[in-house]
Amino acid sequence: MGSRLAVLSFLLILRLIWGGLASQVCGNGQHVRLQGKIDYIEQTSTNTIVHVQHLAAKLPLRIPVQTGSEVTLVGICRRSLITFLLGRTELESAQIEATRPGRVQETLGAVTARWFIRTGQRLAEIFTRQLPDPQAGLVAGVVLGVKSQLETQFYQALINTGTIHLVVASGFNLNLIAAFLAAWSWWLLPKRTATLVTILLLAGYTLLTGAQPPTVRALLMVSIVLLLPVFGRRFPVWYVFYLALWLVLFLDPAMLASVSFQLSAAATAGLVFLQGPIQRAMSRWVSLPILGALYADLTSTLAAQVATLPIIWFTFGRISLISPLVNVLVGPLVAPLTLIGFLQLGESFLLPYGGIVSATSMALSTLMVKLISVWG
Repeated sequence: MGSRLAVLSFLLILRLIWGGLASQVCGNGQHVRLQGKIDYIEQTSTNTIVHVQHLAAKLPLRIPVQTGSEVTLVGICRRSLITFLLGRTELESAQIEATRPGRVQETLGAVTARWFIRTGQRLAEIFTRQLPDPQAGLVAGVVLGVKSQLETQFYQALINTGTIHLVVASGFNLNLIAAFLAAWSWWLLPKRTATLVTILLLAGYTLLTGAQPPTVRALLMVSIVLLLPVFGRRFPVWYVFYLALWLVLFLDPAMLASVSFQLSAAATAGLVFLQGPIQRAMSRWVSLPILGALYADLTSTLAAQVATLPIIWFTFGRISLISPLVNVLVGPLVAPLTLIGFLQLGESFLLPYGGIVSATSMALSTLMVKLISVWG
């Protein structure tokens, strides 16, 4: 095991060095004027970050550019050890000198990804048609990871209670779907074929939710967990977690700068390394059966909260002290709401405006909304 970790770590270091050398667009402190096509655009709370090849230019929040546009950027290059390892160069005091509309190169992968995203948005509209707000936004977020339909007030309540992760398609959703698909496919098909079908369907779900960092990492981890037994190999959970992180960073080292990826990885690390010790410590005080049923949810929430606390504090400057309690209250509702939400999508093909399943979804989502709103 130790030799495998050493080889993987060595390969990742080589990948980071190679990416850093390839991203040498300009020297540190150099005033530059560069022209290129926008690869993709990131929106933060205060800035728009435009990526042109290995260059990341920080610009004002609202700028009239789009992916594929040809731009001329002026600014000051800033390089550090962090940006080197992330494989990019930052452009400070950046300005767009000229813009020319361009066409995004239509590859099969881009067309497929766009189709999945649009399909996910259309499916989210089913919840809007059958449920009122904010229940519709909550179910769309839990099932599909779509946050655009959330009311502003309820979104703030999610932040205040530390439950914003519930409306992100995450590893929990993927594991839930994987367990359901694996159980049925292994019963109907040979094991290797069933595993391949399950992974392909999970990949489709990941694209459907926009391929966010938490679901990409979870997809890699679940795929490894499903594939290893097929080939007769079993590894500890922490090693599978390491393999998933290794694959994500090897393919895209810049993912390390993503707050979403940091929170997802930290939460998973908390479950892997901290939940056991927390459970053993709390088991000394848990004696009532009802508490015994709840403390598994409580310990998993505490483990994730402890692991993500430094990142939340550093990034957002605040923490939620009632988050563990609210997560324990609403956590047991997430799994049934996710499954019922998928059944609701199926029911909509027969009953466009809903039936028994949508009524059940309405009841569960209303209960979650009430709990989060009261504490928020």
